[in-house]
This record gives sequence, structure tokens and C-alpha cells, in this order.
Amino acid sequence: MGQYNMTMMDGGSVPDIFIDSAGNELILAGGELVIRDDGDYFLEISVVVNDVDESVNVSGPYSLSGSTVTLSGEFAGRYDGENVVDLTYPISGIQHLFTFDKSSVFDN
Repeated sequence: MGQYNMTMMDGGSVPDIFIDSAGNELILAGGELVIRDDGDYFLEISVVVNDVDESVNVSGPYSLSGSTVTLSGEFAGRYDGENVVDLTYPISGIQHLFTFDKSSVFDN
């Protein structure tokens, strides 16, 4: 399916500084989601929460059913069939909505 760069978190542009619903300061540098044709994915989210690095680097199997993509059987998102994946993922115990966009990836 491809490589997707993070463009938004909870409706705000990335990179940016956010205050979540628990009052935590999140310094979000960005992220990447790679969904491979072999059934595996790789997710990276670069984030510092209250001056502590809580960056995410996870990988595993994914499944796709209609417009729903599920990572490792735990984290679900919406795939538009071409360019955008919206994924709900917890950071510091709070669920956030991340948007990853294939059209924001530039080939070198």
C-alpha cells in the first residue's frame, strides 16, 4: 500500500506542540507509517511528552477490511483506498487521531 508521512494529530498540523486532554505537553516532530504488500507495517511517531521521549517505533502484521485497517490486531484506522490513513493510537495513555498522507511523501 505504501509509505505515508504524518500530516496531522487531532486536527492540528505537524510538527507542533499540543496540550492533550490530560494537560500533558506533547512536542510532536512527525511520523511515518509504512504498509507493505507482504502484510506487515511499520509505525514511527516522534514525540516528547512533558520533557520525556515517548517516541513510538512498532511493527507487525496488519489487516485491511473495506476501508478499515487494523495494526497488530489492536489499533484501527480508516484507509481512503489511495492516499490517506487516519489512525487512532495512544500516546501517554490518551488516544489521539493521527493522519498519514501518501501524497506528502516526496521521492528523491
